[in-house]
Amino acid sequence: MKVLALVESIADASVRLRLEPLLAPLARSGVEVRIEAIARSGPRRWRQLAGARAFDAVWWQRRLPQPWESGWLARCSRRLIVDLDDAVWRRDHAPFDSWSRSWRARTLLHRAQVVTVGAPTLAAELLELGVTAVVLPTPVVAAASGGGVRSKTPLLVWVGQPATWPYVAPFMTQWARVRDAVPGVRWRIVGAVNQVASGDGLEYEPWSAEAETRALAEAWIGLAPLPDDPWTRGKCGARLQSYLAAGIVALASPVGGQADLMREFGAAHPWTLGSDGVAEVCSLLRECSQTDPVSVAAGARLLAERSATRIAARWCAIVRQGAASVADRPVGR
Repeated sequence: MKVLALVESIADASVRLRLEPLLAPLARSGVEVRIEAIARSGPRRWRQLAGARAFDAVWWQRRLPQPWESGWLARCSRRLIVDLDDAVWRRDHAPFDSWSRSWRARTLLHRAQVVTVGAPTLAAELLELGVTAVVLPTPVVAAASGGGVRSKTPLLVWVGQPATWPYVAPFMTQWARVRDAVPGVRWRIVGAVNQVASGDGLEYEPWSAEAETRALAEAWIGLAPLPDDPWTRGKCGARLQSYLAAGIVALASPVGGQADLMREFGAAHPWTLGSDGVAEVCSLLRECSQTDPVSVAAGARLLAERSATRIAARWCAIVRQGAASVADRPVGR
């Protein structure tokens, strides 16, 4: 099977997390995937969409084309698979509802043979658009050695990007109290470019795979706070999943995909955003002065159940089952 993966940006985190780990196991199963960034609006995009005729399937990720574009895409695609890991039919800030986004999302998703999402909570949220989605968890890849070993002194870690920094920023106001209560504690922030400065126990590193791997190897606790709003209820919990896979203790808000992970793997400690996090953090730091066997066991199970090989096999099964009803329809019908 030849698949054209059309993505928002080759460098997008969704591509790195949800698509790239599947390429090798899919290739071993006879699925050849070509990744292209979606062209800007205009003749180039129309030509790109028309090029879908040369492939057995199109794997469209995240972006919401105009309805006439998704109509052309569906016409040119033998099989159209749409993958979401956010509630992209909403805005990521208030007011969350968007008539134009919902219109574009509904027309795209109803034209797809298969819609996959990263978490059960996102699938439930999609029902408001009248769309039934299949859950395809984000694969977990065993981290390569980043040269890190567990820190001898207490270390908190948060890994993310500038757009998600506001979720953890309120904890900054409580940081001084944590420092007073736990001598020598440090907080490493990986990826929030220009959001914080080093000093007073704070450490900042630009995101890289190596920096993330090293931080998770050294960490005692991973922080994953989220507000509970219409946008975050559609998030799929990639940050928490990376903490759990690393076998470290996680302090997380049970919202969206994070709630799904906490129910399924039972290793994260709930954190209500807006509460006084000092007592929770300090208590956990005292409890996890040694490696936590519960977190290690949950990480091992996560690595086994959500390996790239298993998720790739699930992708193949989902696509074949979803395409069965259209029976390899001729292009253009």
